Amino acid sequence: LWIVSNSWSFSSYLTAVSAASWDDAARIHKEIVQLEERADSLKQDIRRRLTRRSFMPVARQDLIGMLLSQDEIANVAREVSSLVLLRQMPIPEAIRDEFLQFVETNILAVRQTEASVKELDELFASNFRGAEAKLVDGMLEKLDSIESGVEARLFELQAALHAIEPWQVLTSQRPRS
Repeated sequence: LWIVSNSWSFSSYLTAVSAASWDDAARIHKEIVQLEERADSLKQDIRRRLTRRSFMPVARQDLIGMLLSQDEIANVAREVSSLVLLRQMPIPEAIRDEFLQFVETNILAVRQTEASVKELDELFASNFRGAEAKLVDGMLEKLDSIESGVEARLFELQAALHAIEPWQVLTSQRPRS
């Protein structure tokens, strides 16, 4: 829930950061903080409403695990956006385009996940059979393809970053006696 509603804010935030538009980044950061706080409220509300006696098509523990995972993503997004803003950490110009393409590919994955999750109700209703099952299978295959694209773009981005900022490799070789 938080991921979908906040993905556009985070994308806009990173676009502002990449352009070094710190006033815009600060304004969008406030939105991110508000969305994260709203997500925390929703999380607490959902946890209160989930009694051990609730009958659901998925295990209660699995649902709570997913809720906690989403909460962790929201918390990390808030922490990262705060850190980038406080330090005014620029996106190096040499990798700016690859970085923004990486962000957009991730947003595409979020949107595809959202579409897949929306189909789950129909899939449950069809007892995991028929046209609905085929539709969800196709959506999940598309999501796998998008995720592969995310991983490929991540590798390309890391390689481009390494090319402009070679990392020092620490070795733990012992002196020979």
